[in-house]
Amino acid sequence: MRRLLRGCEVVPFHEAAAHAAGSLLGKTRTRDVVDASVVVLSIRYGADVVSDDSHDIQRLLSVACEGVDPRGVKPRRRGLI
Repeated sequence: MRRLLRGCEVVPFHEAAAHAAGSLLGKTRTRDVVDASVVVLSIRYGADVVSDDSHDIQRLLSVACEGVDPRGVKPRRRGLI
């Protein structure tokens, strides 16, 4: 995790983002709070998402915001951080 975070900007997760993530979970009828939080912050900051769960991230992105290109989601390679 430390190696990954060296190349990342760590941003705060405020109450408004938490509410947006909760709303997104309701709209998609899903339950993964972390995935929804990642999607909300990635949209807010225009950030790429690296995940081994790209299917769920793409689903959340498609509902969260029209015009967001879910092809920007990059599947994580096994064995890499």
